[in-house]
Amino acid sequence: MDSNMTDLFESIKNAAPVMQKVFPFDCMMGMADRERFIFYLPGEKLRHESPVGKAIIKGDGMWETMHYRQTFSAIIPKDVWGVTFKSIQTPLYGLDGEVIGAFGFGYSLENQEILQDAASTIAASSQQLTASSLHLAENAKLLQHKMDALRQSGDGMVGSLKKSDQVLVFIKEIATQSNLLGFNALLEAARAGQYGRGFSVVADEMRKLSVNSFSAVKEAQEILEGIQMGMVGHDGEIRKVDEISMVQQSATQDITNAIVSLSKLAEDIKILADKV
Repeated sequence: MDSNMTDLFESIKNAAPVMQKVFPFDCMMGMADRERFIFYLPGEKLRHESPVGKAIIKGDGMWETMHYRQTFSAIIPKDVWGVTFKSIQTPLYGLDGEVIGAFGFGYSLENQEILQDAASTIAASSQQLTASSLHLAENAKLLQHKMDALRQSGDGMVGSLKKSDQVLVFIKEIATQSNLLGFNALLEAARAGQYGRGFSVVADEMRKLSVNSFSAVKEAQEILEGIQMGMVGHDGEIRKVDEISMVQQSATQDITNAIVSLSKLAEDIKILADKV
């Protein structure tokens, strides 16, 4: 064997362990002269039976890279040697420019597969979260509309209660007038003596009606006041729920934005894994 060839082969053999240590992925290396394998450096997981001494077979990677004087690469699936890896073969040239052998390099794609799986998982999770987030946002908007309608209804009820209070004031005034008229009628009936007895009965009934009206008005006012107090509390709770709904909408938007960023990250990871 030519001394230049021997020097080149020895230099590669000496450099191979250093290259393996600095390379970030598990890798193996091999080298052949024109006829047979002369060197093999297995990786940690990426390893197989040593080919050293075995003849180069027409059609395999080393033969093709020497025969066609080109660098070839291929992805070797996991079911071949238990680890998915990328195989690269390149020809080695002597000082005269002739092919004197070939160098083979293989590195594990296990990390790439992990990245791709992670990217796929993130992407799938992001899609599910996006759908859930959009559904949550729609529910938040629907809740907001319902709360607006409920608040408007509450405002209408408060207005009706105020009108009812005005009606009670009017009834109270009538009762006051009726009581006064009944009292005056009793005075006149007393002056008329026996001729005013019938009128006296009517006047007495008017005063009773007035007293009952006062009592009914008082009870109605107490009920209306209780309803008004309840409506005030009800309105306060509606406003609290309304505020919570607004916060929920804002939080949902933040979650959606985060999911979009996560999806972009998953895509970047996939692109990075494909480039490894």
